[in-house]
Amino acid sequence: MAHIQKRLTPSGETRYNVRWRVDGREQQRTFRRSADAVTFKREVEQQELHGVQLDLKRARITLAAYAETWLAQRRRLDGRPLALRTRELYRHQLDRFIVPSLGGRQLGQIRARHVRAWHSDRVGEVGAMQAAKAYRLLRVILNTAVEDERIGERDVAALAGRF
Repeated sequence: MAHIQKRLTPSGETRYNVRWRVDGREQQRTFRRSADAVTFKREVEQQELHGVQLDLKRARITLAAYAETWLAQRRRLDGRPLALRTRELYRHQLDRFIVPSLGGRQLGQIRARHVRAWHSDRVGEVGAMQAAKAYRLLRVILNTAVEDERIGERDVAALAGRF
């Protein structure tokens, strides 16, 4: 379970540390507002109830690096490798639409506002259909990151249905 510790900075400002354990290691995230700390503490505890341990260090990998690994390991539902054409399509979408804009961001730093801005730019650039295809690929990659316990479910859920 997570807990909140209130502290003062050397300049006299109040900060709230949320602390929890993942595999015996203590994790910590600091907030300026008590309400934000309480919200995050609840998210960590909810993730724990679902069997997911939120490890902020695992979320530091960039989207580009994670997507490369994802594509290399991706399989069809029956366990066979992706068809060559599917792999080429995913590679094209990653290289053209996703990585140039979002690839440098760490998984844990991608927020709904970033994806909304990215999607809006893609619609203006290539049209709604291509932007929707790229968004679906991004969402699948991020859902896999949730399964890999790199990011929390709430991070990806916040991206759904925003367009």
